[in-house]
Amino acid sequence: MKNIAFNSLVSNLVDNALLHLYFSVEETSRLIPMPKRNEILVRYLKPKLKDNHYRQIKNELRSLLTIGRSAKGDLETKLLKVRKVYQGRDKRSTDVHKLFDLLKTLRCEQGLGNRLVNENNKSVPKFIYMLEENVAHGFNQAGEQIAPMSLFLESNKINSVIDVVERTGIFSAELQPLTEDTQQGHILLHPKN
Repeated sequence: MKNIAFNSLVSNLVDNALLHLYFSVEETSRLIPMPKRNEILVRYLKPKLKDNHYRQIKNELRSLLTIGRSAKGDLETKLLKVRKVYQGRDKRSTDVHKLFDLLKTLRCEQGLGNRLVNENNKSVPKFIYMLEENVAHGFNQAGEQIAPMSLFLESNKINSVIDVVERTGIFSAELQPLTEDTQQGHILLHPKN
C-alpha cells in the first residue's frame, strides 16, 4: 500500500535509524568501521519487526536487515539512498496529490469512499463528500492549496478521520460543529507548511 502513511512511516524509520547510528558513533572518538555500523543499525531495526506500528513496512524492514547482516552490505549507504528518494517524493508532490493520497488512505484504513458533489446532492453515509466548487477554487495552477478544503461526512468515524489526517502530518484538521444525532460532520483541511 503506497500512500502517505506508508511513505511517512518509511521516511521516519530511516531518519530515526540514521540518527541512532550517528548518536552512537558520536559517543566514541574512534573510527567505527562499516561492519560495526551495520551491527548498530541492525540492533536498532530488529525490534521494529515485532512492533505493530511498523507492520505496513515489514517487508522493507526485512530487506534492510538482510543488507545489514550481509558481510558486504552497507546499510548506512542504503538508508541514505532511501532517505534521498523519499525527500524527492515530498518535493515533487503537490497539495492536490497529497489530498488524493489522503483520500486513498482514508478509503483503505477507514473504508470511506469519496465523492465530488454540488450543494444539491444528497449525502450517503460512509462517504466523504467535497464540493466541486470548493475543490476547483481551493488550488492554484501549481497545485498548491490556497483555501481550506471542506470534507463532509455522515459517519461515526468522524474522530477517526481527524486522527488519520493529523497522523499524516500534511494537513491539519479543524472540526466544524458536529450534529450529534446524525453524526454529520464538517472537517476543514488546512495545509501544514
